[in-house]
Amino acid sequence: MKQVVITGATSGIGEQLARDYARQGWRVIACGRNKDKLDAMQRDHASLEPLVFDATDRDQTHQALGALSASSDLVILNAGTCEYIDYGKIDVPLFKRVFDINVFGVLNCIEALQASFVPGTHLAIVGSSASYMPLPRAEAYGASKAAISRCG
Repeated sequence: MKQVVITGATSGIGEQLARDYARQGWRVIACGRNKDKLDAMQRDHASLEPLVFDATDRDQTHQALGALSASSDLVILNAGTCEYIDYGKIDVPLFKRVFDINVFGVLNCIEALQASFVPGTHLAIVGSSASYMPLPRAEAYGASKAAISRCG
């Protein structure tokens, strides 16, 4: 059975990908912070295994992903967030929160998994057109997605 690891699996794109891969018969390691949501998804899909951790926490990420017993065929690093800036005012803590998950969360996951990569392992990093086309009020999001646009 093929295995996929998906971060940010409790909502949006990540949740849909996890459900789609599970329906297609893949073993899905669905990663996220919301244990209740992951447990509910597991009840719907027997081939889905929840893995609860916060990708912004390097130690937590290494512990969770380092515990995986087998290498994955596909790793989809999708966890992310967008926070909006009001009235064009720079808000450094907002930028830091967005970069912590959208950039450093991705890097934490790659660092934790890289020893398990084998020939044929595929790595997908979810980006955004906001990395090259600015979106109003989403300056932090666009900058963070531009920062990872060359990671894969």
